[in-house]
Amino acid sequence: MKKKILSYLGIFIVAIFPLIAYFMPGTKYFLQVSIDILMYTILALSWDMLVRTGQASFAIPGFYGLGAYVAAIFTKTLGFPIIFSIIIALLISSIVAWLLGYLTLRLKGMYFAIATLAFSLILMTLVIQLKDITHGSEGISTITMFAGNKYMIYYLIFITFVIVIGISEYIQRSKYWYSFTAIRTNEQVAKVMGINTVRQKVVMFVISAMIASLIGTYETFIAGFIEPHSVFNLSIGVMALAMVIFGGIYSTIGPIVGAVILKIIDEILSTTIGLGYMIVYGLIIVITILYLPKGVLGIWQKK
Repeated sequence: MKKKILSYLGIFIVAIFPLIAYFMPGTKYFLQVSIDILMYTILALSWDMLVRTGQASFAIPGFYGLGAYVAAIFTKTLGFPIIFSIIIALLISSIVAWLLGYLTLRLKGMYFAIATLAFSLILMTLVIQLKDITHGSEGISTITMFAGNKYMIYYLIFITFVIVIGISEYIQRSKYWYSFTAIRTNEQVAKVMGINTVRQKVVMFVISAMIASLIGTYETFIAGFIEPHSVFNLSIGVMALAMVIFGGIYSTIGPIVGAVILKIIDEILSTTIGLGYMIVYGLIIVITILYLPKGVLGIWQKK
């Protein structure tokens, strides 16, 4: 009961944060940081939902970039409205994820991770080479959603955040949680139990990919400009992974806590230390993995 109250309180604070930020100096800065935190929280949740099936994916940057570029091309080159470009990006990403899932999800552990990493790198290379369509390494400029209104952007991402939490909680509380746990623990035993392991892993892979792709489309219309090295950046996937491990894996609250804390630390270190901040950031993550194997959530569960 106590955890539920804290969860609802947390969502309420996130919902009213723009109203609080309005009275703070540097309103635009705090709103942008909070938007970044929400976006990374969603990415962390999408990664955690997939890893519940025992598959650690590095495809998040690939689908993030795919969504960003498809949305940008359909809006800038073909003149589609933003909403239709986002829908098309999600459809294309789901098809690609379904195909990639059936090709790679039969692989295990490190082999699957390498395959998804290669997918992200191949997509970035294709975008750079197909200059007539993607403008290559120069990038694409697009329009901004809501004419750049940060409040409207914040609440769009907040609604997405709530929906993704709902999906994660549904998985946690449904029969799929037990089948995913069985697949993650021993896939052969899960098959004997009658669980279609490949289909369930593919479904989760598609859901995870669509969430990452959606956040990529948001990035396109928030920044108004994208280029391959930023949207296909492998650090996006690494950050999502680190946030899940830091907060607590196989849960909903863990990735949220991890994303909030690490993104705030990231912002503080980048503005105070400068170029060397990633070293300190890396040390924090390593120490967490060594001494908090269950993440920050593990400390809470011990109480």
